[in-house]
Amino acid sequence: MKPTRIPYLLFDLGGTLLYFDGDWPQTIRLFCQRLEDRLTAWGYTFPAGQIAAELFGRNQEHHLKPDPEHREQATADLVTEVLARHHIQLNPSRLRLALAAMYTVSQAHWWPEEDAALTLRQLCSEGYRLGVVSNAGDTLDVHALVQKAGLRSYFDFILVSASLGLSKPHPAIFQRALAHWGALPHQAAMIGDTPLADIDGARGFGIHPIWITRRAPQGQQPSQPPAAVISTLAELPPLLRTWNPLP
Repeated sequence: MKPTRIPYLLFDLGGTLLYFDGDWPQTIRLFCQRLEDRLTAWGYTFPAGQIAAELFGRNQEHHLKPDPEHREQATADLVTEVLARHHIQLNPSRLRLALAAMYTVSQAHWWPEEDAALTLRQLCSEGYRLGVVSNAGDTLDVHALVQKAGLRSYFDFILVSASLGLSKPHPAIFQRALAHWGALPHQAAMIGDTPLADIDGARGFGIHPIWITRRAPQGQQPSQPPAAVISTLAELPPLLRTWNPLP
């Protein structure tokens, strides 16, 4: 097997390996309502719709006004904060059950890109080492999505911002990812769709950024040109075979 010029590949998840086929705001509303449904089934009483509305508002605030220091608040902590205002405290087991019920709403809308498995299989056969670095509020949800998509076997690790408390583009999350391999930044490439989190974040840490534009956010551009641009995952193996990016 030929050695690769860039042996380590980091992948974003949503918008890169998976796509979402639902209406996002409506899905989040149902996600929040599912918490109320679970609480009601356990016998808690509260004004109908109030907890779901508060959780939806906090979720929107989190996505529309990102933390300037790129801190990631786990969904479990967010739910706990909202419930505390209503004098409801769930033990860890019940909190996990509530989260699992909530995430079934969004998980139903995530699907693997049609070229994801084939591309990852090809990369593994050519000697690349693969990892996932995902900005998300719940680690178990991300693992469930990767498993549902049939992609888990291709990755050495799955790193989720919720488990670290920091999200891309913070350099700490890239540092943690490379530490899994003992790799240096110039030995790795980051493949992702989001200009700030994936492309600027990787470049800022010295990782070669590859921008996949198939589902990239409209109207957003990286602050500097990425090392390479692809429109589909299927373009990645042939690019890497001849690619020799500058350090």
